Amino acid sequence: MANEAQPHRRHRAGLELFTFIDPPTEPVPEPFGYWRTGISHLSLTIEDLDATLARVVVAGGAPRTAIHEIRPGRRMCYCQDPWGTQLELVSLPYPALVEP
Repeated sequence: MANEAQPHRRHRAGLELFTFIDPPTEPVPEPFGYWRTGISHLSLTIEDLDATLARVVVAGGAPRTAIHEIRPGRRMCYCQDPWGTQLELVSLPYPALVEP
């Protein structure tokens, strides 16, 4: 059994978010195993890293790493949402992130 949210869809792309109710969820063990196989995290490009991280914390999430500057004026960090999903927050538009 799960709750499902389908946020606004743009450009014919969608994102489904689930909260599992039964069986009860279990937190991810420490430490965060980013080197393990499988999906390890969801990366989001955002405009304001500090404001977004504050919203994650207010919602019950937590930072997992310090904030790192990856390019002048562009920062990133890992955090976890209230349900244990690992998130990478990057204050850089995605095309700029993957272009040399």
